[in-house]
Parts: sequence; C-alpha cells; structure tokens
Amino acid sequence: MVTGHSLGGALSPCYALYLEETRSQWDSSGKAAISILATAGQTPGDAGFSTYYDEKLSGETGRKWNAMDIVPHAFSSNLLAEIPGLYEPELSSYLVDKLVAWVERQTVANDYKQVLPQVESFPSKFYSLDDLLGKHDAVREDIQSMKKMMELALKGYERQIGFPVRYGASPGEEVADAVEFVIQALIQHTVGY
Repeated sequence: MVTGHSLGGALSPCYALYLEETRSQWDSSGKAAISILATAGQTPGDAGFSTYYDEKLSGETGRKWNAMDIVPHAFSSNLLAEIPGLYEPELSSYLVDKLVAWVERQTVANDYKQVLPQVESFPSKFYSLDDLLGKHDAVREDIQSMKKMMELALKGYERQIGFPVRYGASPGEEVADAVEFVIQALIQHTVGY
C-alpha cells in the first residue's frame, strides 16, 4: 500500500508507478500487489503522465479529495480557476483572485492533470472558527496571533507584488480577506478530511 496526504497525495502515485516500472528488480515472481490511496494531492504531472499512469495503475488506485480543498485544485488550469469561488458566499478575496490568475498564467503551458481525473470530489462545508473551537479561548488567542502574523506578512507581500486594491476597499480589508481565505484553506486541507 502506497499512500499519502497533500504532497504525499501527489508523490504516492509517482512512487507506485516507480514500483510498477521496477517490479522485476524487487518482485521477480510478480506476486506482490501494489495499491495506492492518494488524498488531498496536487497534480503529480502533466496530461501525458496522467494518461500513462492511468493505463498502468488506475485499477489499483484510490483518489480522495475534498471539493473545498485548494491543494487538489493545483495545478490543473480548469481546477485552478475554481479556487477563488470555493468559499463564496461566506468569503472571497481579491488578493487570492489575483494570485490564482498569476499561477494560472505561469502553469497553463505545462498542461498539468490529476491522475484519475474523472474521480469526483467529496462535498465539504464552510467551517467557522466557532465550529472548530467552541469556547476554547486559549486556542482562539493562538489563532488570532497567527492571523496578525499572516496579516503583516501579506501586507508586505501585497506591496512587493503591487496588486492594486479594489475600489472602495482598504489595503487592510484586502489583507484581512486573504487571511480568512488562507485559514479556511488550511481547515479544508486538514479538518475537511
């Protein structure tokens, strides 16, 4: 069994394919079974890799992904385009819109594609911090501290890359929206599974 979550969800199909390709070196009798369970992984390769992998190991592979997790949406162009709207109407972020558009422009020529692209995601829900924390004030304070650090980092990043601010929104609002988006993305990539 080859399995992994997140980066492991992208690497487990690659390693399983390596095992299949080198089987004669480690399983001369051909009796070993290779099975794969990849969760929450980004695209492990391009369309050619996906097709080749699916021809070799599709029957032995399970792929699980949360519809609201941004990681499995990377870096396939059609899935990347869904990221900015994943958490609407609860929240959206102009900075995320711009960042995703930039990533799309940088990666479109690579033709990234998931293995088993036909596998449907499973549904999730938008989680508030209250859903997760209840009355745990100490954890809430830690998250508030983390949000402040992220806001400072994003403010510097916003100035560095020069994203314009939406009409009527302050840079602080832009950063706060992006921080909330990142927090929800972290929740969906962990708790959402």
